[in-house]
Amino acid sequence: MWLRRASALPMADDKAWADAVRAGTAAAITAYTQNFSSGAHVAEARQRLAALDEKARKDADDKAWADAEKAGTAAAFTGYIQKFGSGAHVAEAGQRLAALDEQARKEADEKAWADAEKAGTAAAFTGYVQKFGSGAHVAEARRSRHKGELRTHRSLNKDAPIPQT
Repeated sequence: MWLRRASALPMADDKAWADAVRAGTAAAITAYTQNFSSGAHVAEARQRLAALDEKARKDADDKAWADAEKAGTAAAFTGYIQKFGSGAHVAEAGQRLAALDEQARKEADEKAWADAEKAGTAAAFTGYVQKFGSGAHVAEARRSRHKGELRTHRSLNKDAPIPQT
């Protein structure tokens, strides 16, 4: 009777392993390792669990990246980097963030320039230069500011000579 039980254990182990492999899920393989902690297939079970875990991590990374790309926002790319700091797409997410930041900077520069031109005052042009010291329109703003100062000088001092530049 003892001999029959001893020979039944490897058969039960093999059957449980075959069932776990057939199911192919982490839950089934984990159940095998819990029920047969000294089983003949424990080492292989651990390897398969590691592979399944890696695949799940890669799939989650790819899905999060696809979601970030679809959204196309700085918040989405930042969220991806925060959640998957060593993910497969971190470098590209950083590049996309830099491109979005550059685009936003250019748009802010253009808006500030348009506002300064609309106001047309020396103060508006000075404000533009102070805020966008390396902006696309700095040289023009300085020229326009100078012209605005000349107009102001002329209007306040109609008889005074115009300062030379």
